[in-house]
Parts: sequence; C-alpha cells; structure tokens
Amino acid sequence: MKLNKSLFFLIFGRILQAFLAIATMKFATFYLSPKEMGNYYVLSSIATLFGIILISPIGQFVNRKFHSWYDHGILFQRLFTYNYYVIAVSCLSIPIVYIAKKYFGFVTDISFKEVLVLSFTSIYLNTWFGTITPAFNMLEKRISFTWLTLLNLGGSLALSILLVVLYGRLGAYWYAGQYILFQFIITLIALWLFTRLIREKRTSNLFKLQINSNQINNVIKFSIPLMIATFFMWLLNDSYRFIVEKMLGLEVLGNLAVSFSVSASIFALLESLFQQIYFPGFYRKITSDDSYARLVACQELIDVAFPAFIFTTIFLVCSSPFILRLLTSAAYSNSWIFVIFGCGISLARVLTNIISSIAHSELNTKKLIVPYVAGGILTVALMTGLLSFYKSHYVIGIVLLAMNFCVLVLMKHYMFKIVKANIPWKNIFEVTLLALPFMLEIFFWKKTNLINSFVVMGLFGIYYLFILFKKFSKTLVQS
Repeated sequence: MKLNKSLFFLIFGRILQAFLAIATMKFATFYLSPKEMGNYYVLSSIATLFGIILISPIGQFVNRKFHSWYDHGILFQRLFTYNYYVIAVSCLSIPIVYIAKKYFGFVTDISFKEVLVLSFTSIYLNTWFGTITPAFNMLEKRISFTWLTLLNLGGSLALSILLVVLYGRLGAYWYAGQYILFQFIITLIALWLFTRLIREKRTSNLFKLQINSNQINNVIKFSIPLMIATFFMWLLNDSYRFIVEKMLGLEVLGNLAVSFSVSASIFALLESLFQQIYFPGFYRKITSDDSYARLVACQELIDVAFPAFIFTTIFLVCSSPFILRLLTSAAYSNSWIFVIFGCGISLARVLTNIISSIAHSELNTKKLIVPYVAGGILTVALMTGLLSFYKSHYVIGIVLLAMNFCVLVLMKHYMFKIVKANIPWKNIFEVTLLALPFMLEIFFWKKTNLINSFVVMGLFGIYYLFILFKKFSKTLVQS
C-alpha cells in the first residue's frame, strides 16, 4: 500500500503549513497587544461577512460545476464571468461598512479610509486566491496547489512582520500584510499558472457576459438559500466579535478571539487537508445522475470525517494548555479554557459542514436555511441578553458551544431526510477508546512552561498521528 507522490507532498506541505500557521499566531501575539488583536479580528470578521454570505454560495456553485465546465472547455470563460460578480460584492462592502461604522459604532478604533480600503481589497483578493489556488487541487495538481499555499503563508507572514516593525504595532498593518500585499502577488502568479494549465481556447468576446436566463436561474436556485443560510451561520460563529467589542471592549475581544482562533485555526488546517484529499473525488462522484452513487459519495465522506475529527477533538482538548503556550505569547497562556470551548465549537462546525455536503450533492440548498437561522438568531439573542446581566467571559463560550451543537443536530435531521445516510457510531466508539491515553495529559496541566509543552505535545502528537494514519491510510490511498 503506497501513497502516491503528489498526495505525500500534499501531506508534507500541510505539515509545513502547520508550522507557518504556528509562527503566524506566535508572531501576531508577540507584536500585537490584546486590543490590537481585537482590531485585527474585527477586520477579519468584516471580510468573512461578505465572503461567506455573498461570495461563498456562488463559489460553491462554481465547485459543483467545476468538472463539468472543465470537461466542456468553458471553465475560464465561466470564471471570467464570475469576476464581474466578485467586483460588485467588493464594491458593495464600501457603503455597508461605512454605515456600520458611522451609524452603529462598529470598528471604532480604525479610520474610515483604512477600514474601507482594507475591506474592499481583501474581499477581492481573498476571493480570487481562494478560487484559483484550490482549482489546482480540483484538477489533482496537488504539488502546485501546495507550493502556492505555502508561498502565500510565508510571504504574508514576512510582510506582516515588516509592516508592524517599520510602521507600528497595529492590527491594521498586520491585516494588510496577511491578506492584501503579498496575496496580490501570489494571486497573479496563481492565475498565470492556471491559464497555462487548462490551455483553454479563448473566445474573442471574453468581456461579454456569456450567460443566459436559464443559467442565471440555476445559480439563483442554488445560491440564494445558501446566502440566507450563511448569513445566519456568520451570526452563529462571528457576530460575537462585534457584540463583545460593544459590550466588553476590544481588549477582552482580543483575548477571547485569540483563544478561539487557536482551535479554529487547527481545525481549519485539518479540514482543509481533508477537503483537498477527499473533495476532488467527492465532487466528481456527485456529478453522476445515479442517486445511489451520490448517496455512497456522501456516506464515504461522513464515515471518514466523523471519527477523524472526534479523535482530533479529544486530543486537542487534552492538549489545550500546551497548545496555547506553544502557539501564542505568554500573555495569553491563562486563557486555555477557551481553547477547549473553541475545540467543541470547531468540531460542531466541521461536522455540520460535512453533513451539509448532502445538500450540495442533491442541489437542494434550501434545507440548509432552518438550522442556521435558528442557531444565528438564538446566538445573538442569548449572548446579548446574558451579557447584559452577567459580564462573565464564560457566557460567550457556553452560548457559542451550545448553539453550534444545536445547529449540528438540526442539520443532521434535515440532511438525512434528503439522503438516507448514517452516523458511523461503531467507528466513533473505536476512536474514542483509542483516544483515552490523551487523558494522561491532564496530569501535566500545571506544568505548562515552554519545554514541558513541547515535550508533551511531541509525545502525544506522535501517538495521535500514528493512530490517525493507521485508521485512515486505506481511504487515503483510495482517494
């Protein structure tokens, strides 16, 4: 049983990416105060708001049609048309951010000009880097994908450090280095390589919108329910940053967001690796007209994801004090309890995303609306209500954790009505038993200096990787 060269390089690249992510978090918390980290996360939330509500639904339609467009030689043409939409959304961010800042008092610590420029530019560049670079993986050019990802992380980190050292330790400068300056360069490189890869015949009227009413209706039917769902998903996962900024202040937000982001970043890294390995085959399979073939594709995804991410969550929960000490500066090391909250929140979010793939398979995204609407509204209502009476930071963690698991349960209920999939309880029980040795880490929680954290994470990390590979190496090879 052998892993092919490109898959091995993808996994090796993800290890390097993990080190770069660690370095980014470490340097960010070293150079930026909790208040400036708060500013950085507020800016990130603005880009996320437009990204997941207006960009992501159309982007997911692009993913769903990617292989079909590629097979018919019209992929570049469709992406060029998509660019008009991306420009429109980026422009739309200007008046909305202006109104939010001027009339609702959000983003109070950064000037109008900075917020507007940073928001517009990062939305546009993030969209195209997030569209073109994963396209290499969709076409199984994993080595190119990995190099581009690593170059972006490394170059963005270097520019962020340079900006805060030369111009001041401000969250806005760190954000510009992370999401704008180097990303502009790497996006142009990725686009040039992509056009050479597909070698698609260009039409003479490329700038003309080549889309008919039937195609527009298909996009609307698929994407509008997703836009509604993702707005409430944003309320569920990101609105707390604006609530905390208004009710508790930027410094509190910085401390909380760093702790939550440690968990979220690790899960995002693992989820990204999972998607890059399994999603190209998944999207290829669900193009089939055979409903049973689509069911099998969805079930295979669930069978791998649920036990793998639950096993990961147990490891990260038991390792939380050591993770926070290794990934952030000493000033944040006492907030490890919120890393645990973050692990639970991220687990529920990832599993919800996996289950929601059923809606994409069946082109029935309307079913995604109810779970996210319920979760989003309840999150905002409970958090603002409880914080009015209890100024405890734990309120935020408890509400986010509870609401994310409520959404997971609701999503399972609605998605399993569309496709008769099953939760792999047997495999979950097996990996839970295999995760019991992680409980030994609890005995070392009071000794979280840098050396002890490194040793404990190293030893238990080796065990984690060994079990993960033993359990899922067969599916890796098949993918």
